Amino acid sequence: MTRAECEKELAEKLYEIREIYKEYNPGGGYLRLNITNEYISACNEYYLQDRYKPVDFRQYDGEKISSRPHETGGNEK
Repeated sequence: MTRAECEKELAEKLYEIREIYKEYNPGGGYLRLNITNEYISACNEYYLQDRYKPVDFRQYDGEKISSRPHETGGNEK
């Protein structure tokens, strides 16, 4: 795979992810993704209080996905 092919495929996947997020949180304009060889996470850091973050999860290789614990009062669905 060339660099251009890799970047194109990654961009396509990120657009898919953005559309999934917008379906869940139509007003949400910020979503931070973190990807390493052993770890993935997604968090909406626009919200200053953890309890209002509509998306906030992490997963290490071999583990189940875990939502970070928050107080109630957010956009739970």
